[in-house]
Amino acid sequence: MYVKRTGTGTGTVYEKVRLTITRNGRTWRSGRLGRSYFTRPKLNVRDLDADGELEVWVDTYTGGAHCCLQTRFFRWLPVRKAYAKTFRDWADAGYRPKNLDGRGAVELLSADARFAYVFTAFAGSPFPIQIWHFDGGRLRNVTQLFPGQVALDAQQLWSAYLEHRRKDDVRGVLAAWLADEYLLGREDEGWLAIETALKRGDLQGPNGTWPTVKRYVLALRAFLKRNGYG
Repeated sequence: MYVKRTGTGTGTVYEKVRLTITRNGRTWRSGRLGRSYFTRPKLNVRDLDADGELEVWVDTYTGGAHCCLQTRFFRWLPVRKAYAKTFRDWADAGYRPKNLDGRGAVELLSADARFAYVFTAFAGSPFPIQIWHFDGGRLRNVTQLFPGQVALDAQQLWSAYLEHRRKDDVRGVLAAWLADEYLLGREDEGWLAIETALKRGDLQGPNGTWPTVKRYVLALRAFLKRNGYG
């Protein structure tokens, strides 16, 4: 991997990032892979989809207050005798590779960053879990195949809600928790809990920037449906 490192008034920039792969004595080179701010691009090599063929991927960081980890995956195509690229912007969530079930493909453990700022400020907007497989050159959302991981995430979010509901804004926590409940097939029970939170006065907010009380309920239902949960 070739990287040119430069310095700016705001820190280090790694630019002109290119990838070179030698395979059976032949060399394949990528085009430019963008820039990475502050953090040197990370090179990874692993058989992600358990097909006996190694994938190569590069992580870069775009900089900014909250953003963003980006990944470019490269998969060998025998017919073309070249590597095909798959791009993923993980936004604020990032990811980490982990074999959750100890067999087959490697899981890419992440979270749904679409929840940022939707129901409250960023600091109060946890993201529900997402789990991905790299499969045939594309990323496939397999979160519902791991109910144990989803249930653990839901439990942690519910505990956070119980801890903070008397003193903090919990609209973001409840939104992420309900998304997990949908993935577990427990959406009916989840909505009953939301109705209880509404009656308790837990759906108030510190200002009018984000929806509160009944408007919150309507906005949450529409958001979950629009993003594939409902």
